[in-house]
Amino acid sequence: MPATGTFPEIPLFDLRLDPEDVEAVMEVLRSGWLTMGPRTAAFEEAFAAHLGVKHAVAVSSCTAALHLSYLAAGVGPGDEVIVPSVTFAATAAAAIYCGATPIFADILGPHDLSLDPADVEARITDRTRAVDGGALRRLPGADSRASGACAKTRGIALIDDAAHAPDADVDGRMLGTWGLAGAFSFFSNKVLACGEGGLVATDDDEVASLARSLRSQGMSSGSWSRFTGATDSYDAVGLGYNYRLDEPRAALLLSRLKRLERDCRAAA
Repeated sequence: MPATGTFPEIPLFDLRLDPEDVEAVMEVLRSGWLTMGPRTAAFEEAFAAHLGVKHAVAVSSCTAALHLSYLAAGVGPGDEVIVPSVTFAATAAAAIYCGATPIFADILGPHDLSLDPADVEARITDRTRAVDGGALRRLPGADSRASGACAKTRGIALIDDAAHAPDADVDGRMLGTWGLAGAFSFFSNKVLACGEGGLVATDDDEVASLARSLRSQGMSSGSWSRFTGATDSYDAVGLGYNYRLDEPRAALLLSRLKRLERDCRAAA
C-alpha cells in the first residue's frame, strides 16, 4: 500500500498472491456458488489437520471467532474475561458483546508481550469466566502452559487467541490448541490472509456444534446442504449471527495454506 501525507514509506502489509491463488478464486466464480459451501468445508478440514484438532469452524472474522468462543465458554452478563493489556480492541470488545466486563492483565514487559501469569492469577475473581491468552504479532503470546494451568485449576476457560499465529507452536503444540477454543484471523495483514475471515479451533464437540450453529443465524442446516438435497428444510433453533465465511475467501485460504510454512519463513 503506498504511503500518503507525511507517513514513512513502510507498507501496512505485503500480500502477494500466486497464480494458483487467483485461479482458485476464479474457479469459485465460475462455479456460481459463492456462499459458504464445499470449499469452506475443505478449508476447515485442512486447517484442522494442520493444527491437529478435531474441529475448525470458519467464520467471517477473528472478532466473530472470539465472540463465539466466549459464548461457548458460558460468558454472559455480569461475568468477567481477563484479556491482555497489550492487544487489539476486538479481544475486549467480544467480551462486551456477551455482556461481560473485560479485565486487563499486565504483560511480562517490553521484552515479552506475553500475559503475566502471576498478574492473571491476581485478577481472578468469582466472576471470572474466561482468560484470553492473546498471541500478538505471531509471538508465542501468553505463557499458555501457565495460563492454562491457572484457568483449569480454577474452573475457568482458556481462550487461546492466536490471531497472528497460524503456524506457531509452544514445545511442539500449536498455538490455538491450548484452551477450550482457539481463535484465528485471516485479515489482510496476517500471514495467512484472505481479506476478511477468522476461525474457531477446538477439540470440544459441543463448542464446535455451537459455533457452527451460531455463525449462521442459529439454523439447523445451511444453504449448501439444502442445495445438494442433504436436507430439505431448516429450523432457527436459537439466536444466531451472520458470521459466515464465503467461498471465494475459503478457496483463497485453502490455496495459500499449502505454502504457509514457506510464507512464515519469508515473513520472519
